[in-house]
Amino acid sequence: MLARGWARDGLRPVLQHRGKALPLDLPQFAWVPGQAALPPHFQTMIVLAGVVPGKGDLADNSRIAEACLTAAQAAGIGQVLIASSSAVYGSGGAAQLREGDALQPVNDYGRAKVAMEATCANFRAAGIQVCALRIGNVAGADALLLNAATGQAMRIDQFADGAGPQRSYIGPQTMARVLAGLVGRDLPDVLNLAAPEPVAMADLADAAGADWAWQPAPQTAYQTITLDCSRLSGLHAFTPTDSTAQAMVAEWRSLRDAP
Repeated sequence: MLARGWARDGLRPVLQHRGKALPLDLPQFAWVPGQAALPPHFQTMIVLAGVVPGKGDLADNSRIAEACLTAAQAAGIGQVLIASSSAVYGSGGAAQLREGDALQPVNDYGRAKVAMEATCANFRAAGIQVCALRIGNVAGADALLLNAATGQAMRIDQFADGAGPQRSYIGPQTMARVLAGLVGRDLPDVLNLAAPEPVAMADLADAAGADWAWQPAPQTAYQTITLDCSRLSGLHAFTPTDSTAQAMVAEWRSLRDAP
């Protein structure tokens, strides 16, 4: 979706693949991190590859980061943007999570991303500007909308106040524009990445036309896990609609269904 978003905006980043190119009219090359050198003409590397829960060895998040950063260093690439996760913060709470907050992950995925960020710190000392992007939820790459796309009935947790969960989300086209706008900028070591305003999961389900109903929230559920994106908003000019469920779902469908 991001590659389609960049292409739609007339951008031509060079995409890496491991054997099968994406069906897109963008420059691409096959490269396996840690097994071959990179050509020395890139300014910025954006590393979005990683392992999510249930899909492999979570320790590979650090291994991927180290292999990519080592290759970037050897190729003279001065800036690397790398995908971390809001999971490094833990369960959150009423206050929006800031980049300077303590990292208190509550699961193995969050702990793996904390370890990955520590790997990044080792390369900053060598002169590479490494920015760890603590990404919230990306519309269309999240469980809610992927489940909605199946057409099956869904359940959303309802809490004591009658409302459901709130999360920090971003549409894929907006995310593509944010990433493009960060290239070549002077960036902090870590950066929250989401639209400025949180979104209700029920609003996303409604915008997607999902068949859903409430279920009582279990004691282990968290109603609010949201990010303070004021630092990012100082680097990217968001529009008010970027934070709406309708716009995020429209971006997802547009890029999902694009040729």
